[in-house]
Amino acid sequence: MKIGVLGSGFGVYGYLPAAFSLDWNVATLSRYQESIESRPELTQFQNRIEYVSSEDILLSYCSSIVLARTPDLQFQFLKKYSQELKEMKHLFLEKPLTSSIEDSEHILEFLGNSELSFSLGYLFLHTEWFEAISQILATNGNKIEIHWSIPSPKSSWKASVDLGGGIDSFFLIHFIPVFLKLGFRMSSLKVSQLDKISFLSVLDLNVIEVYAKLEESDFRFEIFLNDFPAPIYSDETPFGAKPKKGVADPRISSLQKYLRSSITNSDGGSNALKVELEVLEFLRLRKGQ
Repeated sequence: MKIGVLGSGFGVYGYLPAAFSLDWNVATLSRYQESIESRPELTQFQNRIEYVSSEDILLSYCSSIVLARTPDLQFQFLKKYSQELKEMKHLFLEKPLTSSIEDSEHILEFLGNSELSFSLGYLFLHTEWFEAISQILATNGNKIEIHWSIPSPKSSWKASVDLGGGIDSFFLIHFIPVFLKLGFRMSSLKVSQLDKISFLSVLDLNVIEVYAKLEESDFRFEIFLNDFPAPIYSDETPFGAKPKKGVADPRISSLQKYLRSSITNSDGGSNALKVELEVLEFLRLRKGQ
């Protein structure tokens, strides 16, 4: 398969090496070449990358496309190339889908009507800790607590609610597909915020509570089971150690699983569409508080 990657950030240091690890052919824009060649962790892939001069050529050249851009740029691209994208085998989109609920509704309508195969990169579903709590919650009566400390985003858009960032749109929406995959009803979702701590919880035969906050300290991600004081999972990020310059991004392992499962999934974009509709309900709920 030949996949096109758009996005000079996570597209370059995340999606590009993950796609190569699956033995896919990868093409991207020639204007990313200098950035790619400046990253020592990408040295092994540099001679295998196919560069093209424009987005139009990339679309005609590849069977699937990764959009790893800001929400506003993703929205603009999807609008501009709506006809050309209908020829794609699969679209890998990034969350949040757009910077506003209204624009996201517009894009979801287009994706649903065109019956395009697409997915969004909710990588928590492809972590070891998610597999572990899935097994735990197979037995009723358990309580999971997740504590997530997140340094304030350095990127201007990730810190801006109006641009699609902020703790809800960029971070906490990761948990909506997690709740759904674990079988919780979204009607049981509770959300609140107190002293800069955002709280999510779902209650059924089991309970999950998420406490997340933006602060100046380092990352911390911990999972506790049934009020036991020691965490069953503890690391700097939900994917392990925080990313370090010149070292492969720790999210690549989860990204590999996401890419592979998205291509082999037979439901096209129907499940992704259902998840995004629930994500929008969550964002409406947060916006209305």
